[in-house]
Amino acid sequence: MSALREEVELEKELMSQMSDKEFDAWFEHETGHSNPFQFDLDPATMREVADMTEEIGGGLDRDG
Repeated sequence: MSALREEVELEKELMSQMSDKEFDAWFEHETGHSNPFQFDLDPATMREVADMTEEIGGGLDRDG
C-alpha cells in the first residue's frame, strides 16, 4: 500500500511542475478532451480536480 501512496505522491509532484501546455496534453490523454470549450473551467480548477481525483480515486460507478 505504501508503494501506491509513494507513486501517487510522485505523480502529484510531477503534475504541479508541469507547464500549462504539458498539463493540457496530460489532461487530453487522461480524458480524451482537448477542446478548451468542452469544459468551462480555468486551468487551476482542472488541476485541482485532477489532484482530488488522484487522491480519492474515481470510477465509472455513480453510487446512487
